[in-house]
Parts: sequence; structure tokens; C-alpha cells
Amino acid sequence: MGILTSRQLVERIGKEYSSPKAKITQMLKQGQIYHLRRGWYADSLSTSAEIVAMALVPMSYISLQSALRHYGMIPDAVMNYTLASPCVERKVVYTNDFGSFLYYPVPLAAAGQGLLIEKLEDGMFFIASREKALMDLVYRVKGITTVNDMILFLLEDMRMEEEELASVDISFIESTAHLYAREKEYLLASALKKIRRRN
Repeated sequence: MGILTSRQLVERIGKEYSSPKAKITQMLKQGQIYHLRRGWYADSLSTSAEIVAMALVPMSYISLQSALRHYGMIPDAVMNYTLASPCVERKVVYTNDFGSFLYYPVPLAAAGQGLLIEKLEDGMFFIASREKALMDLVYRVKGITTVNDMILFLLEDMRMEEEELASVDISFIESTAHLYAREKEYLLASALKKIRRRN
């Protein structure tokens, strides 16, 4: 049970079929396998969406709104799975039987920092820490040029609580901000310091 490439699926089908492609089409129609994206399949609907997410794009991990919701930092439900990966140059969306998966670009140098591993019954997946998820989030947001802009974005747009933000590890953000090569990451650290001072 799990994720299969086209090649693995053909090997599983075996040589008794003269047309593996036709057999795959039949299996899809019968609900024996599920198409994820070109060349990728799942053999059970019970496969965890997080496991599916890891397979769709190399070096991807749960981040941004999905990770922040996981940690209880944003109040609104997240309808899509949001992920980050250095292997995409712009937002990429895949929709299949397991949900909608949105992948956002991050610099390669920053991608491996601040990741945690969470285990499920059918595998494990990478998820950004709270700090990493915040950094990935602000990396893609436009129009933030001052500390006050950042505070408004966090508190008003994202509806985060000051108490939650005040407990974030600012030292991690300061030590990895240069990997993103954008001023916004430094603004995030400054905004969090300002929020912490008033709590």
C-alpha cells in the first residue's frame, strides 16, 4: 500500500498483459489505483494525504498555512495542502482524489532548515517548524516593506494571536534569514521582537 511510479506499476502488473497501459487504464476505472500526477499513482484511498504530498514534488515539505494551522497559529481552516520546495520556480497546483496540493518555491539554501519529521501509520512526512513556516509564508508575500507592514500582515491578514507570535524562536529566524536573500525575513524578526516587547 502506498505510492507507485508508472514503472513500479508496470512491474507489479507483470508480463502477462500485452498492453500494460491498457491494464493501468482499466485499474483506474475500477478504482484499484488512483492517479496523482503524470507518472504517479496511489494504490489505496487510505493513503495519507501528507504521504501523497511528499511524492508529488521532490524535496517538498508541509509549510505555510498548512503548517501554521497544524500548530494552531492561525484560526481559519486550510482547505488546501500548502507546501514548499526548491524544485518549483513558481506556484504549482496538483488536484487529485486526495485533495489539492499547492507548492511554493523557496531557495535551495533555505529548504533544509527547520524541518521536523512526523510519523503516520503509512509513512512519515516533513513539516516546517513554526518559525520555518512563517519564513516561507512571508517569503512569497508582496507589499511588505516595513516592520509595521509585517505586524499588520501577521495580526490582521493572517489573524494570528500576539501570544503565539511572542513565543516564536526569533534566534532561528535571525540566523537563517540570509538564506532567503530577502529583506522581509529580517523584517519578520524585527516585527516579532516588537510584538514580544509588548506582551
